[in-house]
Amino acid sequence: MHAFFRAPDVALFITARESVAKLAPLPDFRGRGEPADVWFQLALFAPCVHPTLACPVHAVPIVPDALLPIELGIDGRPRESRIASAIALLRRRNTEVMLMLRHYPTLAETHVGAQRRENLQAALSRYFGAALGKEVSGALPPRAQEDDDDYFVEQDDHFVEEHAAPVPASCLFDGADVLVAWSDGAWTRTGASGTSPTAARPRPSLFDVQESSVLRSSDGRLHPLTQVGDYPVVAAPSPNGALLWVADKGGLGGVFDVETGLLAAAARRPTEPVRTLARDGAIQELTTEYEIEDAFDAAYDAQRALETGYRGALGVSPGEEGNVELHFFDGVTPQGTLILFPSFATAFDAKAERLALVDRHDIHVLRVADNVIEHRYPLAREIVLP
Repeated sequence: MHAFFRAPDVALFITARESVAKLAPLPDFRGRGEPADVWFQLALFAPCVHPTLACPVHAVPIVPDALLPIELGIDGRPRESRIASAIALLRRRNTEVMLMLRHYPTLAETHVGAQRRENLQAALSRYFGAALGKEVSGALPPRAQEDDDDYFVEQDDHFVEEHAAPVPASCLFDGADVLVAWSDGAWTRTGASGTSPTAARPRPSLFDVQESSVLRSSDGRLHPLTQVGDYPVVAAPSPNGALLWVADKGGLGGVFDVETGLLAAAARRPTEPVRTLARDGAIQELTTEYEIEDAFDAAYDAQRALETGYRGALGVSPGEEGNVELHFFDGVTPQGTLILFPSFATAFDAKAERLALVDRHDIHVLRVADNVIEHRYPLAREIVLP
């Protein structure tokens, strides 16, 4: 199988390709009793070519589970390897082509069919790249139809349409000040010296295509996030914009490198709540499951009133042995404090020591270590909700 990915010429690749053809087909579901070190072949439902040798590829060997490398994320914890992610994407793209040919054959000769085949080819190239330890984009440059679904992390077009008046779409710290991005494209800076307009800051670009999350890096390449199983409900960049936490409603996803689309750390749910924080700063300890359930219900009802789309904040701070500590907020701070009042946007500062929460009237700066609201700054603009 080594020769299949590393063959220096077409003749050697053809020999390797013949060996792959003798493997058993990859089953749809791997049973528990099946050995994890068995190679299978995945038959491709559309013609594909070798990424470098330009010869036909009809099937590929699938690396056995037992041979998949163990990779550690930036936080020192195990994460899904590049090659495992590439296999998942290849299987997904192959299934898309198969379903199209089986159930919607008339689409095969349309631009939709062409896009499906091109996506499969791109996924094949990503699989080869992962096997060789190279970074390869798993998707092609966007087409015109993408513009209908495209939106930046800081602006959800559906949300903007619902609220004609400007509302906060995202925020981030700049030193001690808090920058707020508004749904109409304006940005404001707020801090001890007051509030003033400020220049826009670039943010990671994420869009959803048929409930699949796709990340666009700064060079325009597209990276399907295979670890996100459903449409995203969290899309929170780190303070420096280099990382993006994306998760679906089931908690699947992780922290991704914005430039490569590779999984940088496995998904972890925020801390379970042990106390609550009200808007006036009052703290209440939670001691029973009933209290926790009631507090969750109250926080959910409050947040739902805003219907802000994406939520969440990702913080990064230095850890031990060269790793980093990741801090997640999706209603509950890393210290286990459930925020009872709703917010349009949230963000950690550069050291993950403070959390900004933007509600209808103010920007609250919370000191995470002891749940003290250090500052309250009034918003620069009036918010009008339907």
